[in-house]
Amino acid sequence: MEGKRSIYYALGQLAYAIAKADGKVQMVEREELTHIISEALGDHNFDFGVAEIIFHVLDKDDMDFEMAYSMALADLEEHKVWLNPDIKADFIKVVEKIALSYGGVHENERKLIKRFKKDIEAI
Repeated sequence: MEGKRSIYYALGQLAYAIAKADGKVQMVEREELTHIISEALGDHNFDFGVAEIIFHVLDKDDMDFEMAYSMALADLEEHKVWLNPDIKADFIKVVEKIALSYGGVHENERKLIKRFKKDIEAI
């Protein structure tokens, strides 16, 4: 994947990692994904469909959340030219809302969000 779309591919990986961090991707997390991403990214981005696709592929394959997270960070690092403070903030909003979408934030989700905030700041 090339260009700016690559960071939205990574967003799908991140959303999946957060949803899976508590052990299982919940149906509400799948259902709310489109709304959460479109609300957080608003009208300024139309590439977020890529995030939804990769989320569903990873969910179907039942990938480990740590592997999904590592792949996402590698993609973000490789394509960091497309990241700016606004996009980073939007991505943080997405992962936080995914975690909140099902019964509050699980401890593993909280830890992964904290880690993501630190990792994305360093990119």
